[in-house]
Amino acid sequence: MKRILLLMTVAFATAACGEKPIPDPVPGPGPAVEGFSIAGLNPADFTIVYNPDEEDNASYQAALDLRTALKSIGYVLNVAKSSTPVKEKEILVGNCGREGNKEYYSSARGDIFDWQISYENGKLMLQAQNSWGLKAAANTLRDSYIARKEPFSSESLSGNCRRTQVFELSAGTNLRIFDWNIWQYDATTIPAAFYSENGLLYDPRNANRAMDFGAVIKATAPDVFGLQEYSSKMNTEFIKYVTPQFAQVTTSSSSWSFTPLFYDPQKVSVKKAEYVLFPSPWSNSNSKSYTIALFNHKASMKDFIVVCTHLWWKSESAAAGSNQARLDQSNMILKKVQEWLISYDVPVFVMGDMNCNLSSDAMKAYINDGYKSAAQDAVNHKDGSRGYHACSESGFAPETADQADPTKNGTTAIDHIWFKNCGTTATVRDYWIVHTRFTLPMSDHAPRFIDVSMK
Repeated sequence: MKRILLLMTVAFATAACGEKPIPDPVPGPGPAVEGFSIAGLNPADFTIVYNPDEEDNASYQAALDLRTALKSIGYVLNVAKSSTPVKEKEILVGNCGREGNKEYYSSARGDIFDWQISYENGKLMLQAQNSWGLKAAANTLRDSYIARKEPFSSESLSGNCRRTQVFELSAGTNLRIFDWNIWQYDATTIPAAFYSENGLLYDPRNANRAMDFGAVIKATAPDVFGLQEYSSKMNTEFIKYVTPQFAQVTTSSSSWSFTPLFYDPQKVSVKKAEYVLFPSPWSNSNSKSYTIALFNHKASMKDFIVVCTHLWWKSESAAAGSNQARLDQSNMILKKVQEWLISYDVPVFVMGDMNCNLSSDAMKAYINDGYKSAAQDAVNHKDGSRGYHACSESGFAPETADQADPTKNGTTAIDHIWFKNCGTTATVRDYWIVHTRFTLPMSDHAPRFIDVSMK
């Protein structure tokens, strides 16, 4: 059903920070270590090979992860691009164009989250149907074999990462907050634009997208996540893929929430919550709203507030008064947070599809109230791209060069994560936008998350 999309999909890495020169290793093989071997062979005799052209440097990053893991047990391996001459013994990370890769990557197969580790004729191959699967395969080799000093024999090992955490927390952090506008498409038919002359590109109906949304949540494993355009029909399909690990924040309001918050009860607890629907006429189909909740972070025993919102969507030229409507809605949120801060002096995180960029009056209201933008003010990693692309009943497409431009520093983005009142209690260390080919037909908005150090 996803044949063509699968062929497009290869790799994504958590730390998509660009390819950097790889320093030469210490000359000679590492000391012999009992336990880990590759089909009975000395790991020091292998070269790690990666494909520099795979999406977001996933192959490169996984290669570095494996090199680090092997070095930790005494083996220092060379790392080479797939364009280099073939070596007798190689660890192939992703589609490196070698003879052993050709069969696996010659056609799409199975589920898009499948992965495989196998050995054949001097080649230890890590292969996957998408980038997250490749990351999961590398994690498995690292954690189950290298770290445990267990030999990897010549058998083939396969897995699926739909229900597996793939993205580890950034160094020094202990809280992840995730945000995503998932595009409301409740129709029971597949739009013609989701077909090509070769067949179905993707099935955007709720039953299929809910399954894929659940995989994204499982892979990123947030402590708290918020969604926009979340319909009751989507809820029927989606909830079964994230429970019982995640629970939805409940409020006293009887209105359906298009902007819900979810949380991992093992990591955080809810102390207070409220849902507010923005007044008409600036809330089409009652979809523009916000949910606010006070959480307790169990590891640090610190409280924090999260707001998930979706502001009015039309431009000023399409509907006069739209800019003022977004400003009014932002001020409603800011006032509510101020009321809560009187009783709870805690860090605040406001996120959602706000349908305006940082230069708008609605977003300046946050800045004037002391908020900082994660896209601009995260301490370590920032993503300045827009994180938005074409995806509707008319079809889907990758981000344009302008939408993906990291030098924009969030100025063209309409999805934001704001934070305030962190002080010495919390530090927003990393802001990530997920850029993968296989998420393109799921929604026009890219998922994003922050990693926070709660102290």
